Amino acid sequence: MFSPEFTISKGNTNFNALYETILRIGKPMTVPKGKAIIRHGSYSNFFFYIRSGVFRSYTMVNGKEYGIGFTFQDDIDCCPQGLFSGIPNNYTIEAVRDSEVLVCDYKEFKTLGNEKHEQMLNDLLTHYLGIVENRLIEAISLTAEERYLRLMETHPEKLNLVPLSHVASYLGISQERLSRIRRKLT
Repeated sequence: MFSPEFTISKGNTNFNALYETILRIGKPMTVPKGKAIIRHGSYSNFFFYIRSGVFRSYTMVNGKEYGIGFTFQDDIDCCPQGLFSGIPNNYTIEAVRDSEVLVCDYKEFKTLGNEKHEQMLNDLLTHYLGIVENRLIEAISLTAEERYLRLMETHPEKLNLVPLSHVASYLGISQERLSRIRRKLT
């Protein structure tokens, strides 16, 4: 959820200490395809680092599912508002593929971390807010076709990892409409 292009371990020297801390305190967990690691309405006291796999975030409104975003290998995910404020999570995060993660208890992270860790976390959250703002602007200013084209231009290899039903949910359209858009573009 933090960013489709964000990578924490691949030579990003700004986050070396954070990555090392995650490796030290993270508890390995296998999350099978279709299983929620964070559920809407529950409380979570952790964030997780994705070693392998793909996750999707979504919410249900009036019985209809709305995709919020996707996270991929080498990214961090959580429901920030729930984690930092202690309120129930306002969306679900579910594995799209069998995935391996490191689950990091937030209290443990805070006790091990130092001022530099806190600044890195603040930087991550600021980056995340930028992603959310851009998604909101795109959702109200671009058509579903334009948003799909943007996804194809920026992340074609990652988009292939996500079932079309989830892409359609993210775009707010039916699978049939997505199929028509894809046919039109080929």
